[in-house]
Amino acid sequence: MDVLDNPLVLAAVVVVVGGYVIVRRSVGEPLNVRDLSVPPLVLLALGVREVARGDALTVGQLYGLVGVGVLAVVLGGLRAMTVRFYLREGVLWYRYRLLTYAVWVATALVGVAARLATYAVTDLPASAQTLYLSVGLTLAGESLVLAARGLLSGERFAAEGRDAEATKRVIHDEMRARFRRD
Repeated sequence: MDVLDNPLVLAAVVVVVGGYVIVRRSVGEPLNVRDLSVPPLVLLALGVREVARGDALTVGQLYGLVGVGVLAVVLGGLRAMTVRFYLREGVLWYRYRLLTYAVWVATALVGVAARLATYAVTDLPASAQTLYLSVGLTLAGESLVLAARGLLSGERFAAEGRDAEATKRVIHDEMRARFRRD
């Protein structure tokens, strides 16, 4: 058995990547391409790998998988519409709001219901019922909408390389300040 096929490893990867994204975006972080693209790409690669290594899919199963995937991207995009943008140090930053968390829960419930219904109707094999793919697609949808909103704002995205240390200091300072207020 491959380590990535272990349900505990699956849960750990999804929790770590999801937790990383949620914590960073809760505190607020500069909008940059790397942070928008890496988490969904990692999960998508793991999900596609899992589906490709599994049983062959029928046409109906493939349509079901694509339908659930499109829904996941749309739900992630809807969630991105609730994110707050603001300028800080001359670049665009973004942060999750309370409404974003409510939408996270609602979209997760809708996504799970749609996945379960699709799995029941199309009898998808276990290899195609990948959480990596579902979470990766919702994060991809969110990232696409965040990037589009950022581009439409006309403001600068953050640089990724040389300002990384300064950005980390700003994020850590803001985290400390928020925890002191609570």
